[in-house]
Amino acid sequence: MTARRVALYGGSFNPPHLCHTLVATYALTLGAFDEVRLVPVFSHPFGKVLAPFAARMEMASAAVAHLGERVTVSDIESKLTHDGPTFTVHTVDAARAAEPDTAFTWIVGSDAYEHRAKWHQWDRLASMVDFLVLGRDGYEAPPGVAVTTVLPNVSSTEIRRRVAAGEPTWSMIAPAVRSVVDRERLYR
Repeated sequence: MTARRVALYGGSFNPPHLCHTLVATYALTLGAFDEVRLVPVFSHPFGKVLAPFAARMEMASAAVAHLGERVTVSDIESKLTHDGPTFTVHTVDAARAAEPDTAFTWIVGSDAYEHRAKWHQWDRLASMVDFLVLGRDGYEAPPGVAVTTVLPNVSSTEIRRRVAAGEPTWSMIAPAVRSVVDRERLYR
């Protein structure tokens, strides 16, 4: 029997934007996964200031709600209990412990994957999951890494700047996400 196959897509999702939705859609349409799961970080390992976790969970859910039940949002990082920051390897450890019969793939952009040797416990992480590396416009693919698609370079930093300046964001985030941003008065 084939193991259940789940693609994990981690990130700050601060806020989730249309490119995040494209990544989930692309992974789903590959037909290689039973589920695509967005995994918002609970607290950033390098101390980035983030919107509250509950708001980022709600925004991520709103961003992918139209994709159906095979695309979900996980709060797994909020349940991790250990000293120090949470790294990808901790999230994968927890996912594998909760679902030992599931084969996990970690989705990552080529810009982040290029620096994988600096990731916490990279060798152990690489032995636990496969990687789906997606290109990002404006970034070269890391040497030796096959990138099958290149996604637009949409920036959460730019979205936050636009919200703070009162500028339009309609080309960057879904209306349902912007609704949460406005209701919670985020990024002002």
